[in-house]
Amino acid sequence: MDSMECYAIRNNYPYLQLHGEDFKAVCGQDDIHFQRHCIVAHFLQTYNFTWVLQVEGDIGVVNEQIKLEVYVKEHADIIFYERFFSFEVASGSYFARKSNFSIAFLRGWADYSFRLPKTFGVLDNEAIHMWFVEMLAPNAPLAPVCWLLWRTAKNSETLSDFTVCCREAMKNVTLSQIFIYKRGEAWVRDGWLTTSHWNPQRDFMFHGLKEKDKKRFNATQKNVLEGPRYSPWYDTLSKPLNLDKCKEGKKLRMV
Repeated sequence: MDSMECYAIRNNYPYLQLHGEDFKAVCGQDDIHFQRHCIVAHFLQTYNFTWVLQVEGDIGVVNEQIKLEVYVKEHADIIFYERFFSFEVASGSYFARKSNFSIAFLRGWADYSFRLPKTFGVLDNEAIHMWFVEMLAPNAPLAPVCWLLWRTAKNSETLSDFTVCCREAMKNVTLSQIFIYKRGEAWVRDGWLTTSHWNPQRDFMFHGLKEKDKKRFNATQKNVLEGPRYSPWYDTLSKPLNLDKCKEGKKLRMV
């Protein structure tokens, strides 16, 4: 998260690291994956933020030259993105505007934790797809089919069928208040897709930067784009981040 904080400091964006235990009184979800969306809704309702970018802890900035405003869609209330390697809409990062729709959508998503099916795949990234259908296409012929697919999912393959079903159910819905970036067009992607190599014209943030999976970049990894799926990832900074240097406005140096 140091790269995120450094980026925020250099661009004068408010930056907050929040902990679920501090919000139990207003967001009682036991699972932090769901609780975080309630916390974002609480902040939007309580404080004077026009937009909030929610990012989970394993997302970091790799290209500090890009501004957040590039990805804001003024007609939308919530902005999501597609994963590269599946039909899934990612739950780990999104933009949310201060609006009644955003607050209601996020609270409803968070409260899905109280009515999950007892099946394989019951985190927020599965629940959001069913919540999309309930909110945006409740009368879609595929809606009950999607629910059945989720309730009977036994592995990643059958769970993928559920995700595809939900996306298909929403195919003809006009998303006036929700915008979903197509794969490859959003502010963040999984770094392992290119073994931590990034394109300065397109890449901004990487997902999947867990500290336990970090390795130092060396010459043998240069220009090697294929690697293990999901992890590890390579730290391409020439030296560890110094937040005091970020405040001085010094540019990050890559290997």
